[in-house]
Amino acid sequence: MKPVFSLLHVSARPDGWRAAFEDWWMRKADHPEAIEYILCVDAGGPFESLKVRDSIPSPVRLVWNEGRKCTVDAWNTAAKASTGQVLVEVADDTFPCEHWDTLLLEAIGDLSKEAAVHVDYQDPWPWIMTHPILTRAYYEKPGRGGCRPGDILYHEYISVGSDDDFTEYATRDGVVIDCRKTIHFEHRHPLNKTGATYADGDATYQRSNRQEAWAVKGQVIARRRLNGYTDAPGPAELKTLVVITPGSNFSSDWLSEYDQLFHYLWGRFAFERIYSQSNNIYQVRAQATVAALQHGVPDYVLWLDSDNPPTIQAFSLLMAQIQESERKTDGKLRLGELPPINIIGAWYRYHGPNKDRSYIAAGRSFDLEDSQLRESEVLAHLENNTLIQDLAFIGFGMLLMRGSVLDELGPQGFYPVSVTNERGFLTDDVSWCFRARQRGHLIFLHPGAHVEHLKLAPVEPVRSKTVSISRSKKQLEEVAS
Repeated sequence: MKPVFSLLHVSARPDGWRAAFEDWWMRKADHPEAIEYILCVDAGGPFESLKVRDSIPSPVRLVWNEGRKCTVDAWNTAAKASTGQVLVEVADDTFPCEHWDTLLLEAIGDLSKEAAVHVDYQDPWPWIMTHPILTRAYYEKPGRGGCRPGDILYHEYISVGSDDDFTEYATRDGVVIDCRKTIHFEHRHPLNKTGATYADGDATYQRSNRQEAWAVKGQVIARRRLNGYTDAPGPAELKTLVVITPGSNFSSDWLSEYDQLFHYLWGRFAFERIYSQSNNIYQVRAQATVAALQHGVPDYVLWLDSDNPPTIQAFSLLMAQIQESERKTDGKLRLGELPPINIIGAWYRYHGPNKDRSYIAAGRSFDLEDSQLRESEVLAHLENNTLIQDLAFIGFGMLLMRGSVLDELGPQGFYPVSVTNERGFLTDDVSWCFRARQRGHLIFLHPGAHVEHLKLAPVEPVRSKTVSISRSKKQLEEVAS
C-alpha cells in the first residue's frame, strides 16, 4: 500500500535533522504508519564523510543529491523518490502542529485532485507557501509552472525565490487551499524574529541565503513572472518604478509592511527606493522629485508616507487600475469607460482642523471640513465597484502616479499655493494636486485600497466585500480591439 504522506526532508546538518523527525513530524502525526520519510542530503557532504548513513533510523529513507549542493536540487531529488499521495517539504527548522496529518487530510478532502495547501508558518512573509505542500495530482500535472517533469520546484533557483515562485503559479492555477487560520506550523528561520523560537544563522543558512542566491532569484523570477511561469527565454523589459518614502520615524509596523512589499516588487518591476528627509516639510517632496527624475523619467512613481504602512493588496489594486487604463490604445472613450488614469491613491483617515473628528485624506474642493470625503461614501463606491474620480486633492500616504506626470509638474509642483479662504495656503501635497488638476489630470481614489494612518489610534474600518475594479475579460478584449 502506498503511503499517504511523503515528507521530503532536506538537510545539510548531520545532527540537526533528528529533532524535527523524531520529536515533531512522527510523534505529532495521528497516523505515522501512513508516512514515508525521505531524507535528502548532498553527495560528498558531511553526511557521507562522517558516515552518518549507518545511524539513520529504519523509517527514514536516505537519498543522495547528486546535483548542485543547494536546497532546490535536493528537494527535487527527494520528490523524484517519493510515492505518497501528498508531498510535504520539510527542513531542519520546520515544525508541525499536533494532528498535522489529519488536519491536512481534512483540508484537502479528495486526494486525487490538484491542490496546494497554504498553512501558517508564523513567518513575517505570510503570503508565501514557505515549504510547499501539494497533492501528487498537482505535482505530476504536465507543465506545472514550467517545471521539468519530476521537479517539485523550478530548477533555476538555488534556494530563495523558489517558494515565491511556487506560491504565485499555484495561486494562478487556482489550486490553493488557504488554511492559515486553522493549521499552524513553526518556521524557526533566523530571519523569523516574529516567532517564539528561531535559529541562529549558521553556515547552512549563510550558504542558502548567499548573495548569489538572491541575485538568481531577481533574474529568474522576473523572467518567470513576465512569461507566465513558463520556461520561455527572456525577460522582456521590466517597467520602472520609483518608490519615494519622505519623512522619518518609520515604525516597526511600517517597516514590516514595506519588507513584504519589497519582496512583492522584486522581479515585477525595475524599482528604486528614494528616501528623502528635510527639516522643512514643504521642501522634502520637491527634493525627492529631483532625485526620482535624475536618471530619466520612470514609468511609475509610488509615494509612501512614513506614517502609512504600505500593503501589497492596496498597491496591487492601484497598479492594476493604472495598467488597465494603459490597455486603451486608441484613446477614444466608450460608454461607461473611465478617462485615462494617471494619478490614483489609497484612502486613510487623518485628524482635520476639528481635532475631535477624523477625515478621509481626500476632498472635492480646497475648502476645509465641508468638502472632505466621508467614509460612508468610500464604502458605497466599494459596494458599487466604482472608483471615485472627481477629487480636488488626495493625501500622499499611498499614491501611485505615472512618472510622466511627476516630470510634467516637476519639483515646483509642490510649492505651496496661497488661497483666500480660511486655509491661507495649500500644503505641498494639496498644492501639487491643485496644479495637476489645472493641467487636466484627474485624481482617482480606489475604495478597495485602504492603508492605516499611524497618527490616529488604530480604527478598524467598516469592512465591506473587497472587490477588484477590473472589467471582465470580454470587456478588456473590446477595449484592446
